[in-house]
Amino acid sequence: MSALLLGSGVAVASIPSTTTGAITGCVNRTSGAVRIVDFQAGKRCTSRETTVGWSKGFRYRGGWSSTGRYAVLDVVSHGGSSYLASAASSGVVPGTSRAWSVLVARGANGLRGATGPQGLAGAAGLDGADGTDGLDGLNGADGADGAVGPAGPAGPAGPAGPAGTPGAAGATGATGPQGPAGVLGWEVVTVTIDLTPNSHTLLDPQCPSGKVPVGGGAHVGNTYSGTGNATTAYVSESDLDSTGTGWGSTVVTTAGADPSTRFVAHVICVTNSA
Repeated sequence: MSALLLGSGVAVASIPSTTTGAITGCVNRTSGAVRIVDFQAGKRCTSRETTVGWSKGFRYRGGWSSTGRYAVLDVVSHGGSSYLASAASSGVVPGTSRAWSVLVARGANGLRGATGPQGLAGAAGLDGADGTDGLDGLNGADGADGAVGPAGPAGPAGPAGPAGTPGAAGATGATGPQGPAGVLGWEVVTVTIDLTPNSHTLLDPQCPSGKVPVGGGAHVGNTYSGTGNATTAYVSESDLDSTGTGWGSTVVTTAGADPSTRFVAHVICVTNSA
């Protein structure tokens, strides 16, 4: 549960969205009062209000662990792909449940190389030793020739000879063509500013060359505490900027703000594989 106070209005809701992390608010065009709505549950602003929204932001947790406990908007890597938590979970393998959604998919494997020629056959092993002779039978009385008896059991097998020298290894097969590049690494770019009372400005951190933004946001203070005092300082809007290369956030201080109020803005960037 989070609470937000803007102007003269107070809004309380079980937000942000459990699937996108977005926070949605409605601003009255006449009084300026703001209320937070549960957009995920189907709540919408009226015709006399303006819809605004911003994101809580992602939290990268490294490689997925079967013993880890994950919350909504946690980001993990597993099997060469990155996943975004849509619901709290523990022990749920990414890619097997709606608790995880693909953020960045793994690139395809390259083709397998051709099989090399078979190596030469090794030399034959030595013959085993002869088995032990059986004992002589007793002499019987001479009589008529009887029928031929069945063959006796075979003697025990001699020990195996030593193994022959291994043949030479076959030549290495040709390398297959390189598979298409998957999406590489992520990076968070952060900018800060200190504003005097009754001021406003745009914070627009930009992704480095070759990378594109996938999310971002801004907050008051050096760290995100989850609460704020909108009567003195607030972020009025936060979204992908008009160039598509950064994340813009409009930050505002009122006449009752401290002499210097710190704002921090972030943009999450990934390598552009296009």
